[in-house]
Amino acid sequence: MMNFPYDIFGLSEKNDMWDELRQSKKPIVMYGMGDGADKILAVLENRGISVSDFFASDGFVRGQIFHSKKVLSFSEIKNKYEDFVIILSFGSSRREVLDLIYSLDDVYDVRVPDLPVCGNGLFDKAAFLTEYDNIVRARSLLSDERSVNLFDDLVRYKLSGKIEYLRNNFSTVGDMYNELLPVEKYLAALDLGAYTGDSASRMAECFGNIRKIIAVEPDSRSFKKLCRFADDSTRVRILPINVCVADFEGETQFSQEGNRNSSVNGRKKQSTVKVSTVDGIVGDEKIDYIKIDVEGNEAAALRGGLETIKRCMPDIALSVYHRANDFFELISYLHGICPGYRLYLRRPEYLPPWDVTLFALNDRNK
Repeated sequence: MMNFPYDIFGLSEKNDMWDELRQSKKPIVMYGMGDGADKILAVLENRGISVSDFFASDGFVRGQIFHSKKVLSFSEIKNKYEDFVIILSFGSSRREVLDLIYSLDDVYDVRVPDLPVCGNGLFDKAAFLTEYDNIVRARSLLSDERSVNLFDDLVRYKLSGKIEYLRNNFSTVGDMYNELLPVEKYLAALDLGAYTGDSASRMAECFGNIRKIIAVEPDSRSFKKLCRFADDSTRVRILPINVCVADFEGETQFSQEGNRNSSVNGRKKQSTVKVSTVDGIVGDEKIDYIKIDVEGNEAAALRGGLETIKRCMPDIALSVYHRANDFFELISYLHGICPGYRLYLRRPEYLPPWDVTLFALNDRNK
């Protein structure tokens, strides 16, 4: 039997979170309800792990029933059990929510399962063992100590579900831009996954000389809001385009959810949308910066933009958190496309660690 190769990541555990939950003698209670809880429960059930109760914050309990159980308040949970394991079933970046979760983690064993936003894969002990060489290779491609430390913490978190690995090493988006990017060099940008204009707004604010942003958003409701944002923009010209980005031209089924969960991987409200490649969208225009956050379709977006990347050699901000293996596979893939680029990993303060971004910087843009 192969030994669990924890040494490079400084861990001593021999099991992953799922093993530990299955072996736990403490009752397991879940904090939160909804789609996230449903996904976690499906994995727990598949692995023979039972949840004793569900709870919500004291002010949010209204007699709800979830999976045939009455949802309790946290006060009721504390009265019912002497000690317990808490599984967090929702995500948040709100300061008051994060502080509450951190305070729970100071007293109880709180776990945040690492379930992918897209796809069915799960990064557990078996996946870690299978992909170990690829993980270590991706780690070696990162360009600064902070990126390596963040990568290591992500591995530790994904295997253990422990919040302690997520309580440090995060930045605001503005800090990421100012720390890493030659923001005054960018004249034209491509925003893939533009949503309602939030990322284009940050570019307009942080990139002092930016004059044009091509903003691509496939969801129809979000696109309408994006168009209104573009109409109101004065200093920067915003060009909204309503297509899904992939590695082919044509049409595909798309989940029109009117929020950040809209994607080709969704199961709700499927409709047919137009598909285009980055190369088809950009044509012969010069692009200095590309942001890619397309809900699990990042690799396809890159494949469809190879000519643009080769011709323009833009700096790239790539989301690497949607699929279970994105955090290492996309590092290696982007390095293969841009072998001379410096690669930096950064993330905002979020539980679970969504919005992890790989910045690929071309030295010629310094």
